[in-house]
Amino acid sequence: MIIVKIAGGLGNQLFQYSFGRFLSINLKTNVKFDIQTSYESSNFTKRNVGLHHFNINLNVASKKEINKFKYFDNKYFTRLERKLVQKMPFLNRRYVVQDIFESPESVSGYTDNCYYDGYWQSENYFKPIENIIRKDLEFNLQLSQYNLGLLNEISSNESISIHIRKGDYVTIKANSKLFSECSIEYYNKGINFFISKFKHPLFFVFSDDIEWAKNNFIDSRFRFVDSNLDSPEIDMFLMSRCKNNIIANSSFSWWGAWLNQNADKVVIAPLRWYKGKLNKSSMNLVPTGWFKL
Repeated sequence: MIIVKIAGGLGNQLFQYSFGRFLSINLKTNVKFDIQTSYESSNFTKRNVGLHHFNINLNVASKKEINKFKYFDNKYFTRLERKLVQKMPFLNRRYVVQDIFESPESVSGYTDNCYYDGYWQSENYFKPIENIIRKDLEFNLQLSQYNLGLLNEISSNESISIHIRKGDYVTIKANSKLFSECSIEYYNKGINFFISKFKHPLFFVFSDDIEWAKNNFIDSRFRFVDSNLDSPEIDMFLMSRCKNNIIANSSFSWWGAWLNQNADKVVIAPLRWYKGKLNKSSMNLVPTGWFKL
């Protein structure tokens, strides 16, 4: 059996689930998940588990099962152990903390009977079972009349989703030091590309700061989706039904674009995901075929 930690927002949860699903198939073993989305600190945003909105049978690990892979049970010492294992993996071979600069091909060296802690943000971690992942990640949702109307508009037009991530990228100091900001110039380049490509493009704007979006995109070609702040899975679903996508440096809109099954889709992604040297860790994040601006 392996255990994979689930933490962060919906996009991160999907990466972690997909990594665990692939590893369990590759190693011919069972996978269970350690749910840690409710973790709170000044550097992290508390999240809800969103995986139950998909075609997923989430097998949750018990505390006893989790503790088999760690030396400590105490919360403080567990965090300390994680930091030590990250720097010196030989201290606990059954507790694997992802090296963010590793190539996804490193997964070939992973073994059974381990606890896996990381974000695994690349489709290369699960590409061999893409068809299974797409089946698992079929949405299981109840849509309001408002969202059904949006879905109809998305389906009947040359629709392009735009995702703008502000929120905790701005309000949490650790995030503001970590993530690059997608500029208005980036979005305008993407918008102008689609305006030149299609006769009647219609842009559906998703954001955790919708007022900023409304103040910066003033045109009848923009639709602002502002009713699903407490239901991010619905926004992701609507993004995935748009024919094309302009994403932020966010795993959330990454999945909205990846789950888009339009064979002719055009996906525009930011060239820089993180600030400074850390941006090298995003080398395998944007799939081949997506355009970086």
